[in-house]
Amino acid sequence: MQVTKCVTATFEVARPLHAVWQACRLPDDGAALHAVVAPGPPSPDNRDANKRPLQPSGDGAGTGASATRTCRLPAFPSFDGRPGCRVTVLASEPQQRLHVRKDDEPCVGTEIQISVGPATAGGWPTRVSLKQWGFSDALLAAGDVIDAHWRQIVADFQLYLTHEISVPGTVFGDFGATLHQTSLGVELGTVFDGGLAFRCGMTEGDLLVGVGPIRVQSIEQLWTILALLGRADAAIPMDAAAPATWEVTWIRAGQLQQANLSL
Repeated sequence: MQVTKCVTATFEVARPLHAVWQACRLPDDGAALHAVVAPGPPSPDNRDANKRPLQPSGDGAGTGASATRTCRLPAFPSFDGRPGCRVTVLASEPQQRLHVRKDDEPCVGTEIQISVGPATAGGWPTRVSLKQWGFSDALLAAGDVIDAHWRQIVADFQLYLTHEISVPGTVFGDFGATLHQTSLGVELGTVFDGGLAFRCGMTEGDLLVGVGPIRVQSIEQLWTILALLGRADAAIPMDAAAPATWEVTWIRAGQLQQANLSL
């Protein structure tokens, strides 16, 4: 049986429905939503399609049956260095629902749905529901990493809908293992040869509880620690004043374990 996963979130924004709907798409070259016509024989409708974006009609529909609509969503990550990510619009019901497919890594090919509507009979505030599905087997095998990413995406998306401000995406360090969130800390799944966890001597089932003087309680916190410590794969230079080694602490079979890790 194929494993599927759908992450969801619902929150409220203290702005009018029309403003929240507009903010669901990032401005892109002066237009929030473009219609890009697939290449084909020249015609009065598409002869310039490969030279310029065609403006959609008022309901967000493209021009002609061959039109494919694209836009950028705020908060969802991309590796292209720009805020948000590029998506293909699969369905759009103005001020109700936007259904898209992600065109950028990470999580390329996944589908995202944004639903908006009044939270009360009085029309205020605006309720927003998000969901994303269609993750690859490799991502599904990464433990609770998808959920940790999702919590940060939702927070950044809500921030943008509220203030229309894009913040830098989180820089993620790699601990060299699949990770599982527990109420006690971060439990390791598969440990990969050569990674940080492997170099510490950690194995599957170990409960990571500390890095240096910091108590590790969540996957997101671990990512932040690794980024600030200047891991090469976190793309942040090491502070010259930082220690050359850090003490990593974990629990295995009820016993405290420690190792000094050179970064």
